[in-house]
Amino acid sequence: MLAPVSGVVVDSIVDLLEVHLDFAAGLRRVREAVMDRRFRTASAELDWLRRALSKHMEGEETLLFPWYEGLDVPTNGDVSALARDHRAIEAHLQVRLHGREPVRLADELSLFSGLLEHHDEREARWFKPRVDEVIPTVEKRSILAWFEESMPALPPRTQDEREEIATPDLEGLAACRFALATGQIDIRAIAALSAGHAKEIRLRDRAVTQLESGDRLAAYDTLRLLHLLATALGSAEGPM
Repeated sequence: MLAPVSGVVVDSIVDLLEVHLDFAAGLRRVREAVMDRRFRTASAELDWLRRALSKHMEGEETLLFPWYEGLDVPTNGDVSALARDHRAIEAHLQVRLHGREPVRLADELSLFSGLLEHHDEREARWFKPRVDEVIPTVEKRSILAWFEESMPALPPRTQDEREEIATPDLEGLAACRFALATGQIDIRAIAALSAGHAKEIRLRDRAVTQLESGDRLAAYDTLRLLHLLATALGSAEGPM
């Protein structure tokens, strides 16, 4: 099994979805720094995000798209749709930080966050599970090694150990994400989510801790990752 720079141990293409949590965290730090008018920090965070996302998308387009093209998937999840997302992401990565009014800039970065979230859902629902099914084991190992070796080092804040994730309660996660997005979340609802494995427990408890500290954005991203991975693994493995 291979461990990409985020510390996530992966042995399937689906597991690469977890690296997206690092992208969400990086963009969140850019947004927070902008609102605090810490533009030097925002620039450093954005520079890492540009390099990391650019490499990640390069790997997807050169190593994974050829396996995915021609598979029977909906048009809103095919190679053309993913490529359009990539071009839009590249455009957002060119955002200019200095000399901008923080509130307007934060709104622009919020739109970028929504784009990444929408793209993650395309990948989790169709792209990563389907290519994981068709790529032979030998080629898969080579591809995962490329992702491991080519990504830039992550900021220290994301160097936490991670273990394999179990499939959590999808309906409960969806309800918690919606409630959190609308400002109605009860911390006890997250704490009560079913958790049978160390990884699931860790991410669930992380979301609780983030909410208790008032970081709703981070908690939402953590729940989103759990939901995306559970959905992807479910579609790749079939009904339990």
